[in-house]
Amino acid sequence: LVGDDEFIAYQLQGETEIFGRFTINLLDDLEIDFDTHEYRIKGSDWINALTADDGGVEVNFPTLVRLTDDELGTLAPIVKQITQKTGIPVHAVRAVQS
Repeated sequence: LVGDDEFIAYQLQGETEIFGRFTINLLDDLEIDFDTHEYRIKGSDWINALTADDGGVEVNFPTLVRLTDDELGTLAPIVKQITQKTGIPVHAVRAVQS
C-alpha cells in the first residue's frame, strides 16, 4: 500500500506526544481521607494529619521517598527498561509518616 509509511510515521509521532505526557507512579498503599484529614499507609491505623494549637493549624500528610534499587530488588532493572524503551518516566516511591 502506497502512503502507509507516511501515515504510520504520523500516527507514531502522535502516540509519542501523547505518551510523553504520562508518568507511571508506583506507590505504597496510601489512603487519604480529605474530609477528616486522616491517612493510613498499607492498611495501618488511621493517622490524623491535622494539628491545632494557639500558634495555628498545621496539616502534615506523609512524605513520598524514592525507592532505592536495593528496595526495588529485581524490579529495579524492569523499571529502568520501561523508561529507556518507552520514554515514560516511572516513579517508585514509598510513603513515610512525617
